[in-house]
Amino acid sequence: ARAADAAPGESEGASGRHAAFFGIYGDTWRRELAGPAGPEGLRRLTLEEENLLRAAEWGRESPDMAARESAARALMAWTEVTTNRGPYTEIRPACEATLRGLPAPSEIRVSLQLSASRAEFYVGAMPGCVELAESALHEARQLGDPKLLVKALGWAGRVFTVQGDIPRALSLFNEGEAIARPAGDLLGLCNIVGMRGTVHHELRDVPLMARDFSEAVRLARETGNRLGLARHLTNYGTVHRARGEFDAALAVYDEAESIFREIGNIADIGAVASNRGIIRYELGDTGGARECFADAADSYRFVGNVQQLSVTLSNLAALCCAENEIKRGLPYAEEAIRVARELNLPHSILMCLNTRASLLRNDGRPLEALADVEEGIALARKMDLRRDLPSFFTSAAASLLALGRPDEARKFVEEGIELADLPVEQAYERFDLRTHLALIEEACGRPAEARRAGEEAVKLAALVPKAQARRFKDEPGLLRAAERIAAGLPPA
Repeated sequence: ARAADAAPGESEGASGRHAAFFGIYGDTWRRELAGPAGPEGLRRLTLEEENLLRAAEWGRESPDMAARESAARALMAWTEVTTNRGPYTEIRPACEATLRGLPAPSEIRVSLQLSASRAEFYVGAMPGCVELAESALHEARQLGDPKLLVKALGWAGRVFTVQGDIPRALSLFNEGEAIARPAGDLLGLCNIVGMRGTVHHELRDVPLMARDFSEAVRLARETGNRLGLARHLTNYGTVHRARGEFDAALAVYDEAESIFREIGNIADIGAVASNRGIIRYELGDTGGARECFADAADSYRFVGNVQQLSVTLSNLAALCCAENEIKRGLPYAEEAIRVARELNLPHSILMCLNTRASLLRNDGRPLEALADVEEGIALARKMDLRRDLPSFFTSAAASLLALGRPDEARKFVEEGIELADLPVEQAYERFDLRTHLALIEEACGRPAEARRAGEEAVKLAALVPKAQARRFKDEPGLLRAAERIAAGLPPA
């Protein structure tokens, strides 16, 4: 019986029984979420979502420690439902109210702190996210439970990846792997290597991305972890995309989306839509890409995932830039940068700055574009993201050429040529840099040097893989310029 329906004098006992029942119920089904019964577990928890929260609210004020622990277990189950469906803003207050009644350290406290940290991550409240992740990791180390520690290490590593502290993130992921692999903790290992793959994604290291994401997919299939499988499939789609295997990427996204819909996971459907939009864009289907990005934005707004909303807005801005819809794209870029700055998300800030710089330059505002590029370069240097620098260097060169400053542009291009050392992954950047070097030599009145650089650019253009070929259509003037200069022809 609900405590609210109990007769006078019976309310406290009814509350205790209610909390105890839903604590056991929630804990039982929550532990099934990472296995074959995961979809059924989430369905069962969703049906009792209101009762789980009410049980947590009633039990956490009890003078009886057993009742408070039951309340905490009920709340843990409730956070799983809310993390899948939103809104995220309700999670941290509920967790903190329950944490106040629990002594540290404990397994329940660690789990609640991780749930609250994850919610803060999605809404973009990064100071709270970091504080909770570090507290959970500290308590997990005190407890000495290997599986719990691996879980805390994995989440802390993900947080520091987004914060731009790549060395610390890798250290945490590697520590987690060193615990999980010899212990045979397949669920923990699956989580650790999958999250470590996101570091390699930020570093644009496709072979290591493929290694970690493919192992995560394999482990998720072996353990029957449906939700984990869908998330790792979504990540593995980026490997197919980087290799130009667009049909394979779309097939992976279709499988992931079918699982998310089966489970009722609204939050991650947005991630699938966003990734599918990038593929549609690469295939030249700009209408389909715009529709996918709009679907992703709707999903992120619904659940309150402000962080991914910023990325999706930047994708919409880039799409507008490619279609030369400058006035339409700038508001997207402005909002994306505003959100990324408010949340202090360095990777998102980098992407958004580069997109806005392109829009501003195409709008005839090279000085403003240069300011964005210089900020991006400083941030990329600070974070040691050498794979991001070449695209910023070409953007800086284009802005400086437009401002009549070719000698300054040359310094950026020459440094970029040294850094863009991956023949396949950075093929377009290598072409782009050589073309800008040709344009710089031409502007400086050095026709022989310009022609040599143009010839090299044309050769590099032929090596650009399918995955990057769309960029020629985004900037058609570059290839024409390289071919013209290589032929020894003057500017039109």
